[in-house]
Amino acid sequence: MQLPQFERRHLGSTPGIQAVTREEGVVYEGFGRRLLAGLADLILVLVLVATLVLVRLASEQSPPLASAVLDSISGLWVLTPWLLAVLVLVQSLFWTVLAGTPGMLLLGCQVVRADSGEPLTIVRSLLRCIALWIGMSCLGVGVLWSIWDPRRQGLHDKLVGSVVVREDESLLALDELLRGVN
Repeated sequence: MQLPQFERRHLGSTPGIQAVTREEGVVYEGFGRRLLAGLADLILVLVLVATLVLVRLASEQSPPLASAVLDSISGLWVLTPWLLAVLVLVQSLFWTVLAGTPGMLLLGCQVVRADSGEPLTIVRSLLRCIALWIGMSCLGVGVLWSIWDPRRQGLHDKLVGSVVVREDESLLALDELLRGVN
């Protein structure tokens, strides 16, 4: 997918409306949909961690469940740096291999290189993930930047040259759709 250089297009003067080009069928993904994808990923991670904690507790049959859950959760804080490192690695691998996290894929979003539309390399993905976490830790300024940016890029996207896009067949010309059917 080749991404052309886009001009800024808004519907009215409202910031955050997606920039669209009808020639290529590309929609730069806005802040709201990206936030929903992030929340879906967070819920998935929490379900996985809760499942692992409950499986561990079920294998230990000594303390009552409520106190054991609290002990396990408080013990997770010791592992937080390791959990963050694993999360960065897993998130980067998803961006490299599948062009999106499970939440992004669920909502039809992809992370691609801004200049070519190709998937990110593992190095770009790692840098993007680290920059994303730094941008979120600074009151979210790095992430909120995407609300006003014409290509909906957060500062982490600008740093590594990536964009989050959604391919929308409703933006393709009729002849392009018919070529895809034949």
